[in-house]
Amino acid sequence: MSDKNSDLYPLRNALRAQQAESDVRPAGSPLGDLRSLKLNRLGAFRSPKPAPYLASDGRVSYPYPYANLLSVIYFGRPENRYRELGIQISRDAIAAGANDITVYSNLARELVELGRIKEAREIYAHTTRSADATIFVFSQKIRQRSQDYFEAQIHHQQKEYAKADEIYRRLIAAQPLREDGEFSRYGRIKLAMNQFDEAVAVYNDGLKWLPKNCNLWQELGTVYVTKGDVATALATFDKGIAAVPKYGLSDNEAARLLIKQNRVPEAKQKLDALIKIAPNSDGAVIAKEILACV
Repeated sequence: MSDKNSDLYPLRNALRAQQAESDVRPAGSPLGDLRSLKLNRLGAFRSPKPAPYLASDGRVSYPYPYANLLSVIYFGRPENRYRELGIQISRDAIAAGANDITVYSNLARELVELGRIKEAREIYAHTTRSADATIFVFSQKIRQRSQDYFEAQIHHQQKEYAKADEIYRRLIAAQPLREDGEFSRYGRIKLAMNQFDEAVAVYNDGLKWLPKNCNLWQELGTVYVTKGDVATALATFDKGIAAVPKYGLSDNEAARLLIKQNRVPEAKQKLDALIKIAPNSDGAVIAKEILACV
């Protein structure tokens, strides 16, 4: 059976896009290397070929561990261009009876980013009563920490930066940050508070743990852009490109900054290089859009 007709076709597409963007090389099963995709919390997912079911509107859908993995991949693709698709996949899983807290928590966090706080709270409330021990078992301590991060995210979205910062300081005192999303959100809180040096420290700490995380490199560069330090911003984007050469976040941000500095030839050079090494990636699609406007 060809990929196009396989019920794994959507996931293979997502994995191939991820591979082209970040030089992840899936090995073995169609799910690839979950650790490389930073999705290891779904490591208990066993089936390489889940049986699809029909959603209420007739579209093909999938069992929720698979659906959650697929939605997280879409949430993580550049510039949130596939966020709505990830949201719909999560909603389909919930409508089909998903009883796994990661489905609800991931969806709720994306809704917060969209400013849909009431809806996010309603979704997140399921994490206090949903559990599927075959997927992942959360201790009360982990659930509380996750809920605190969720509240900090809401405060950030509502521009209550001091309250968000207070929660993070309390959590860090108990346990250092470890996940890329934690570093990213706390760095953005510090940036919103114009605490540039502290923001830089957060991102540098994150990159010690996750040196090939393209989002952290791009956001660190953005701190320097906001600070007005163009030279350091460009140097940071270059480090991000070297660390993750096919993803495109740092390439495109560097190009945009160069264009604003009227350094168009340099910007074109970066964009052309990205398109050459990863022509089918999301980053290359964005690069072509930038080039079309120059």
